[in-house]
Amino acid sequence: MHQSKPVSLLCLISELGKRQKVTAILEKHESLFTLVSYGKGTASKKILNYLGLGETGKIIFIKLLPSAKAKELMNALDEGLQLDTPSHGIAFIADVDQVCFHRHIDCAGQTDEGSSTMHHESPYHLIFAVLNRGYTEEVMAAARAGGATGGTALHAQGYGLASMQKFFGATIAPEKEILMIVTEGETSTAVMDSIAKETGPETDACAVSFSIPISDVRGLHRVVKEA
Repeated sequence: MHQSKPVSLLCLISELGKRQKVTAILEKHESLFTLVSYGKGTASKKILNYLGLGETGKIIFIKLLPSAKAKELMNALDEGLQLDTPSHGIAFIADVDQVCFHRHIDCAGQTDEGSSTMHHESPYHLIFAVLNRGYTEEVMAAARAGGATGGTALHAQGYGLASMQKFFGATIAPEKEILMIVTEGETSTAVMDSIAKETGPETDACAVSFSIPISDVRGLHRVVKEA
């Protein structure tokens, strides 16, 4: 497994009407790629309103970028969107553990001996597989072959095609899908390897994947294969 500089995922959920303002901020900051999706806020309970999740339309930005730049971008979004004001949105940062194109790249933190610790300490991982629209079934079949039990698909658009093509290592379509898969930590590498082998950048699906560690899960069930 190859080692890369630390990479982070920054997710911003904001009001739909703020897309241009957010885009202007994002364009000033380096990234590996950016995905844009849409959603709808939940019921307007007091706590959800405080977090910026009311009933209006939402725009969701998922940005992969060097960890050294993530805090700088978070501060710029906080200042530009006034995220400390209720209903102005919410943003969070998560460390990326692994990225998989044609091969695995370890992005986790390093010990003094140079070995990664995050992947082995996290009992579960959330895998994001980013693929060309229309190939969800093929990518999910590859994921299942690697040990995944299921996933959830979201429609998205790629933003900043030049940086995305450099990141993916292939010519890509702007219309994307995001397949989110929760796995046990010991299974995540096999799932990502299977996605790369069967539906990776050299195929029509052009799927790449990355994972973030999560600490606890409920409702994840093993599939026992018969001998």
